[in-house]
Amino acid sequence: MAERQQQDGVSVEQHRDLITDGDVTQATDLCRRLLRTASNLQRVEMAHLVLDRLRNGGDSSDDVNALLRLLGNYVSPTRELTEEILSLLLFCDHRVLLIHHLPKLTYQSKECVKLVVEAYLELLSSDRSLLVPVLGSLAEMPLDASEKNTVVEATQKLLLLANADSVQHTRGFLCWKVAEVISLRFSELARRNAGALASSAHLFLDHLHRIASVPTESEGDGSYPSHILDLLCSTMALLTKRERGIYSLLMITIQKQLVSRAGVSGMIQDQQAFRIQCNRAMRRDSAVEVKQLMAVFLTGHLLKNQVVVDSRDRKSLANWMLRLLTSANRDETLLHVMRFVRDEMSRTRDLSALEQERALLTSAISQVFRKKGLTWTPRDEILERIEEDDDVLLAFDGARRVAKTAKGGLATPLVMDATEFVRKMQFGVPPPAFRAMSSNDRAASKMAMEQEYLMKICLLRELFHCYVEFSPSLEMKIVDAGVLLPSGYKPALDSESSGSLAPSALSRVLWNLVCALDVSVVSTNSIAQQYTSVTTGSRSKHESAKHYSRLAARLHTCLQQRDQLEHILAVQKVNIHACLESLDDDIPDSRRTETRKVELEWLLLEASIAERMLNGQLRRVQGEIPCASLFGLDFRVLCLAFEGQWKRFMEPPLSLSHELELLRAFRRHLQSDSVAPSLVDDRIKCIASSGGDNQRLLVSRSEGRRAVKYLCSRAAELSQAINNDEYDQTSGLDDEFAGDSTGLAAANALLRDVMTSSLTCIYETFLIILEESHMSIAAGDTSWSSTMMELLATGVGSDEEVSRCENPHACNETFFRHLARQCLEMTARLCLTPNSPESEMGKGSPNGLPLTSLSNAVISPSGGRICSLAKYRCPSPRWRHIVYLVVGSWAFTVSPAASSLLLGQYLDEMRVLVDAADSHESTGQRKKQKQGNGGESDEIELDEDDSEDEEARHQAELAVVVDGEHLVLKSLTNESLPYFLDAVLLCAIASLYRAAPKRSNAEDLAEFNPFEDYCRAMRVFETCLQVFARAEASGFNLPVKTNLLVLRGGAFVTRSAKSLISKCIAWRVEQSVSDAAGALSHLSVLFGSAHAMSVTMEAVQASFQERVVMKMQYDGSGRRRGGWANELLAKTYGKKYRTRRWVTKTEAKLLPYFSHGIQELQDFLQDQR
Repeated sequence: MAERQQQDGVSVEQHRDLITDGDVTQATDLCRRLLRTASNLQRVEMAHLVLDRLRNGGDSSDDVNALLRLLGNYVSPTRELTEEILSLLLFCDHRVLLIHHLPKLTYQSKECVKLVVEAYLELLSSDRSLLVPVLGSLAEMPLDASEKNTVVEATQKLLLLANADSVQHTRGFLCWKVAEVISLRFSELARRNAGALASSAHLFLDHLHRIASVPTESEGDGSYPSHILDLLCSTMALLTKRERGIYSLLMITIQKQLVSRAGVSGMIQDQQAFRIQCNRAMRRDSAVEVKQLMAVFLTGHLLKNQVVVDSRDRKSLANWMLRLLTSANRDETLLHVMRFVRDEMSRTRDLSALEQERALLTSAISQVFRKKGLTWTPRDEILERIEEDDDVLLAFDGARRVAKTAKGGLATPLVMDATEFVRKMQFGVPPPAFRAMSSNDRAASKMAMEQEYLMKICLLRELFHCYVEFSPSLEMKIVDAGVLLPSGYKPALDSESSGSLAPSALSRVLWNLVCALDVSVVSTNSIAQQYTSVTTGSRSKHESAKHYSRLAARLHTCLQQRDQLEHILAVQKVNIHACLESLDDDIPDSRRTETRKVELEWLLLEASIAERMLNGQLRRVQGEIPCASLFGLDFRVLCLAFEGQWKRFMEPPLSLSHELELLRAFRRHLQSDSVAPSLVDDRIKCIASSGGDNQRLLVSRSEGRRAVKYLCSRAAELSQAINNDEYDQTSGLDDEFAGDSTGLAAANALLRDVMTSSLTCIYETFLIILEESHMSIAAGDTSWSSTMMELLATGVGSDEEVSRCENPHACNETFFRHLARQCLEMTARLCLTPNSPESEMGKGSPNGLPLTSLSNAVISPSGGRICSLAKYRCPSPRWRHIVYLVVGSWAFTVSPAASSLLLGQYLDEMRVLVDAADSHESTGQRKKQKQGNGGESDEIELDEDDSEDEEARHQAELAVVVDGEHLVLKSLTNESLPYFLDAVLLCAIASLYRAAPKRSNAEDLAEFNPFEDYCRAMRVFETCLQVFARAEASGFNLPVKTNLLVLRGGAFVTRSAKSLISKCIAWRVEQSVSDAAGALSHLSVLFGSAHAMSVTMEAVQASFQERVVMKMQYDGSGRRRGGWANELLAKTYGKKYRTRRWVTKTEAKLLPYFSHGIQELQDFLQDQR
């Protein structure tokens, strides 16, 4: 029997290489044959080999699933096998599959089941997305009562930790997102090449019929999303323009949808603000609304795309639109009708044949304004009204400014009155069911409330545009108008007197101010558009200055309104919470107390919605401009504001806090997920733009270029002000800070915080521009990148430095030197570590590192999640800037060769630091050696002198060296060494994937090695391990995280080296026989570099093993010989123990994988030679 088991073991062992590293198909077939044996020992050994294969990674999900299924069907698990699977659970790329098969691979004992439960709970604490697979796996395991309770409690905690946004990620939400993407792609294709879809036009029409005929049955689905319906109708209109045969059917469809609204015309014009979606009557109303919206979109797009050629049909469509304008079922329908009407009138403004139609539309629009209660009234009439009625007051009045520039015949300015609009649109009116709603129901309905309020603000904005469109003679007065607000506006600004206002009065003030801010933002965008047209025309400078003065005044109004709205929200939230706490302390024995509590809770909900609007966090659809927020300002407005600051004609200049708000909006516009242009609404297209379009505006427009120069100069000013200890901060103190602070120290601290936040924002903007520049170069678009880098270099460099910028690389180098110097000179280290809550950096780099310019294969290689740059988090905020600078300087190098040279220089300086620290213990020996080898020392000094010129040349090529001073290595100390080591090690691993076989363009370099980049990267990693081993042996207290990174990174590099060498061999085979690039000598150099790296890994392995031995031999309780069992152990390990740290349990667990990887790499190299 023992002989049979031995033969089985030999049979399994001889197939180890094929099972762990061979072709997956052959390995699966072999496993299937070997598992069909009576010996469970052989099956368990096979299972261990399969787990080794999974640990190496590289197989697809289907292959891994097939292997695990084989193990589950044939293997009787043991405790050791279960523990190995659990250890693999933390590192495997296919954790969901492991969780699914784990019940069949778990040894059925109470201890093993407990281990599985504990491992699952630990796994869920770091990744809640695995909750469903884990619960499914635990359902198949024999759990006792206590274990079930533990799982249930943990599950409840995890569910409570889920954020509110997770509610959106339901099945219906994801389905609508898919439908939106498909509809958008169809619309784009129809605009580019309608002929490709013209033959399928009838299918689109059938789909629209189904949308109109199928009522909404699900409670959570709601009505058909209007923006998706708009895209479909836009596509249908474009296809009809190409396929005229379907035109008559489309006209019938429009008629049918309009007739379907019969029976609901008696509905109230202004619907209640909030209605519960689950109500069946509401679902019927939603179905009617979908049909009416479909008619609106089809009619609008037919007119917009000039599909209608017959005058009779066009008149019919115009009459339908006119009828809907005065009898729309809901405000959202009215919103879309007004948009189409305004676009049509703007397009046909010069056609005299349509004067009668314009007159009818003007009359209809006037009716809409009267019904909605929005007016622009002469200022004199408003002043008379204020004298008679003290319920309102005039705010943000520009009459004084107008009077200064006015001449005799100037008409009276206007004032916007939105008080009736707020009342008629039922802002601040809670739904009847709000009192009966539980807290969970209120949270679930909050999203619907947000969308309803956003729709009302969008309708206000459209009413403003229509008022300007149909009153062109009053355009300037409308844009520059003041605002009429409720009388509770002034008490609401005072934190003491605001508590005396009723919740309803506070709500009116809140929403009137929100409406005023939104109209002011839109007005500012309108003035910027006028200013652009004036400057591009042949008008005088006086006219341009006049328009810029209007722009600056309106922008300051926006900033003031934003400040006051933010202040009111902050004050009211504190007051509301205090009132609710006092009501909770009282005995709720009266109905009045309960009513008061409900009013306060409703006001608190409104305040949270308004706050999200103010911060630009709410949008109805992707691509729509944020409402009632400075983030809704056009990017050109921000550029013009910074241009005025730079040229010093912005009057009055921006305060520090206002500058910070505009900087945040500027940064948001440059990001890739900023407001995108709508493919359907041309009005939005001309205002909103994507992050890429905005970045190109920085080069194409004069205001954009001047804005970049302002940011460069402003960054230098703020950096100097923050770092200069003798700087008198009170000299630049704004009145707002002095007034809000109780003492000078608090005011100075507040001022410093604002300046630091502004500088952070500017640097984050620079990073976005740099990453976009590198991505443009990678995509082959070098013109914009070259111009932008020249612009940045000019903004930050001196005249001498700019004169040396002969190419884009030199400009990039100049700017990065400035960036690195500013970072290291900064007292506040947060300027280049964007981890603050307001930071929105890092979509592609959540840790804030500048990695977007590199491919995902480099920063996050397959199977290397634990040691990838994309996942790294520096544990110390104090040294976070070091990681940023090391990785940034490496990432911004122009080639893999330059990046390896840079890392090599860092490692040389780190080695010098380690040797210097170690020299204190052997000073006497070094002196003796120096006396005995004097001539040799002189020779070494001469050699060093000869190499100084070459070293200086290398130094000059690096972008982090300025005036002979290395801006990164100046922070290298004994304390910061581990963080340098971590960053360089990660960059060295990534350099392996940054390299690629390449040819030399020069014909005279016949000996050029195409694999030199791989060799350099391996030498860098080898040197990094040598520095680590030397530092650890010299007594440096390296953190456990660094040791774990070395072990995990080393194991990953062994796998990567095999894969990359195989690719190099395959590349060499593809070359022609006469090609010098395919010479075997090049491969021998590559193999030599890999072998040298593996030898260094063995030395590191021996160091870890020695620490394991020390831990095993040391007896801390023993008093004799310092805790060692005998004199030999004390003599061998005593001195080392005093300078070296014990190995941890996790390091001991990872060491076998590290050793196994080294052996596999050496075997691979031996087999390939």
